[in-house]
Amino acid sequence: MKNNIKFYLLSLILLVTPIILANVYYIDDIGRSILGYTFWGTDGRPLADYIMSALMFNVRMVDIAPLPLLISCLLLSVAFYIFHKKFLHTNKFSNFIPLAFLLNPFLMEIFSYRFDSLTINSAIFLCFAFISVNIKHSCYNPLFKTLLTIGIFSLYQPVINTLVVFLVIELLHGMEKKKTPVMVFKQSALSLISLILGASLYLKVVLPLTLASGDEPNHPRIAGDVIDKVISNGLAYLDFINKNIAPEPVGKFVFPLAGAISLTFAIILAYRYYNAKKSKSGLAISLLAIIAMMLAPIGALSSLLLLENPLTNFARVYIGISAYMLLLFFSMTIVFKDKIITSIIVAVLFLYVLVFSFAYGNALKSQDALDKNLVQSIKVETKGIDYNVSYIVFNGSPPLSKVLSNTEINFPLIRTLVITYFGNWMWAYQYMVINGLTQKDPGYGTEIVNSSIIHFCEFELVSVTQDFEIYKKDSVLVINFEKNFCKK
Repeated sequence: MKNNIKFYLLSLILLVTPIILANVYYIDDIGRSILGYTFWGTDGRPLADYIMSALMFNVRMVDIAPLPLLISCLLLSVAFYIFHKKFLHTNKFSNFIPLAFLLNPFLMEIFSYRFDSLTINSAIFLCFAFISVNIKHSCYNPLFKTLLTIGIFSLYQPVINTLVVFLVIELLHGMEKKKTPVMVFKQSALSLISLILGASLYLKVVLPLTLASGDEPNHPRIAGDVIDKVISNGLAYLDFINKNIAPEPVGKFVFPLAGAISLTFAIILAYRYYNAKKSKSGLAISLLAIIAMMLAPIGALSSLLLLENPLTNFARVYIGISAYMLLLFFSMTIVFKDKIITSIIVAVLFLYVLVFSFAYGNALKSQDALDKNLVQSIKVETKGIDYNVSYIVFNGSPPLSKVLSNTEINFPLIRTLVITYFGNWMWAYQYMVINGLTQKDPGYGTEIVNSSIIHFCEFELVSVTQDFEIYKKDSVLVINFEKNFCKK
């Protein structure tokens, strides 16, 4: 046990080392580090509030990075261990296979958060517990799984997609063990009912009691016209994945290829199971396995498809892809019955993700250094203006680090993961505050912003630097990165 957990822990720490070394405040981290709020509960995530408050010994958040990330690594190590013990315990070479869960570069955004890394990874841990842990008295298992489902939603809602895919793993495992069709169906049905019951209790009880945030594009509600939204959202997510999972044109083949391979494995397993049982119920379970595998890619995005608008650029919501990768390699393991081959493939792909992580960490650090330099330049150019007296409005695209521009050629997703803060959104002002420049936030999409962007060429030009110009009128400063804009 100890050796397995050490192996997983070492692998995870190696994976997140570049992020720790970059030491960057990532989006929401800025607000929590300087203002100390929680605000997970108001987004329908009350358990996240409790966990982080318990860790801080206080309801006020303070920056204790990288401790939450290191605890996350330990949680995932235990999660991989309990998964391995239940589903893959027959061969020491199978130790690599749970690492298939990490073969998802979208995970890097989750690991980048100084606070949310723990809340989201805690939800992932509960998903593994759902399928890997059984209560001694089996009659309590449905209640246990229902409570776990509520816990997953209450930590981070999109992680439920991981659990949806895990149910397919549980189904295939029952078939691999040649359990009777009745036993396989009973186990799958109880898990599905527990998931549905937990989701219903969360949506009908927990969410109405805790949700306080408004209906915003980055926190969309469940859509009214679900069928139309499922199709349009699904196409948007698929397009984003195809363009970002690998350089074009390779990216558009990755997901279809994985789907075709996993479906082939499901057909082989179904055929074997039917041959072993030779009954109508055995045929029904075999067909169920094929259908479940066909629906698994949809399950990896399931809750996201129901929303009013897609969250395509939020890499953290693609956590279901990790579950799908684990499903793919788990099914490969039981089809070939040779865990060495599967482990070698997982190890090679894990090395690719490791390279991705190091490239991402260096690009993140390089862009942050450039952005800090820009903040200091703005501060120097506005040194005659007191704090909190001017609104700052941005026009144009800020300069990108040369390291980032080069890195995104090989890894296009990194351009989405590395945030450039200089735009007209709240985090631009919080980013400036944490780096020593405090001015007023005009608000997202307000009249001050819209009017200033249209008319700022009529303002007084007060400063010109290599990277930007500053225009001023009354209490509004416009930082213009597009220096030829007013010459058009």
